[in-house]
Amino acid sequence: MPTSPGELADRFGYPEELTAILDAIVAVVSRSARGRHALVLSGSVATGDFVWRSGEAGPRLLSDLDATLYVEGEWAGRRELDATIARLEREVASPLFHIDLSVQSMQSLDRIEERFQHVEARLAGIVLCGEDVFERYPERVETRAARQSTLNNLWKCV
Repeated sequence: MPTSPGELADRFGYPEELTAILDAIVAVVSRSARGRHALVLSGSVATGDFVWRSGEAGPRLLSDLDATLYVEGEWAGRRELDATIARLEREVASPLFHIDLSVQSMQSLDRIEERFQHVEARLAGIVLCGEDVFERYPERVETRAARQSTLNNLWKCV
């Protein structure tokens, strides 16, 4: 069963600004998704490790927001979602905050790799709307893939 952004904020004490961002993304997906879909929140927002600081001008969001949208068939909402994400990032105006939302086909779940991030999502991820797809995520990490992921992250700095 999907978790609402408000429930997530209550669970981890997140600011209303993050709830509003998640509500806006869920609204676009809910309006435009036809057929099977799943909006999966992963990373620090889902695990309760999202970093933000209170300030005089309001909360400052300091972590990335990581999510994956799985859709079946053609999805007409991509342009609206991209525009919404761009608007939300401008409104937050923090160089450290970024919305990383990838759009994948439901069929891609049949080929999901055994990586730490996918196992973590299975264990701690949150479905914001659509169906629960976590049973299709891997249960364990394949160690070679984990080493490769670490090396790839090191090369990003170059």
